[in-house]
Amino acid sequence: MKKIAFLNRNAIKLLAALFMTLDHIGLFFDISVLRYVGRLAFPLFAFVMAEGCRYTKSKTHHFALLFGFGVLFQTVYTLALGHSASLYNVFLTFSVSAVLIYVLDYAKACSFAKEKKPFEIAVAWLFFAAAILSAYTLSTLLHFDYLFCGMLFPLLVSLPNPAGEHTPAWLLKLDKKWIRICLAAVGMLLLAIEIEQRQPGSFVLQCFAFFALVPLALYNGKKGKRSLKYFFYFFYPLHMVFLWAIYMLIEIAKLLALH
Repeated sequence: MKKIAFLNRNAIKLLAALFMTLDHIGLFFDISVLRYVGRLAFPLFAFVMAEGCRYTKSKTHHFALLFGFGVLFQTVYTLALGHSASLYNVFLTFSVSAVLIYVLDYAKACSFAKEKKPFEIAVAWLFFAAAILSAYTLSTLLHFDYLFCGMLFPLLVSLPNPAGEHTPAWLLKLDKKWIRICLAAVGMLLLAIEIEQRQPGSFVLQCFAFFALVPLALYNGKKGKRSLKYFFYFFYPLHMVFLWAIYMLIEIAKLLALH
């Protein structure tokens, strides 16, 4: 299996960007088949995002990037439309996911510390429960992109992550690629169910996300030689602006043709 695992995180990220672009082309120009292909984008980005949370050197910096770009993009989006009932960008969704992952990491670290402090452990897990409840409330009130299960997806992938130097052997045994991929599949199913509840009749479309398991199975766990750290942060808004501009030009051309 290791011999055929040739995709690093950069490759997964580029594939996700390709599928996302096809999805948005389908959205702007009403090409339904591209919306099916585009279902692969979110699971791939969510998986890579979870890996980023695991390997980042600065949790604060990582969260600040996600949240900062999310606020910036949402502001531009809202100004362009004049109003916005939804937080239509995945940066804000992933910023909540990052908080959930980091709080879980802290709770696990407290639980597996060499000198266990029962009160600190209890507070850490209560804090994690409060974070989950807050995420659900935010997703409901503010209509986050990809809903509550979209927030949970990277958290599920992060469940087997080690928790410091005193991580127990049983958790280290669970820290396997195939287990994280299985957890990703659970995340895809939960997301498809939640979207179906909000948008009846969309379940079959959302199930095309399971094809993302193929590139994930080919993931080798490596970062890649070149740094694409900021690639997604800029590609996401820029490709949306580019597609929107093309769409507007086509609409203007149609109006001119009628006259």
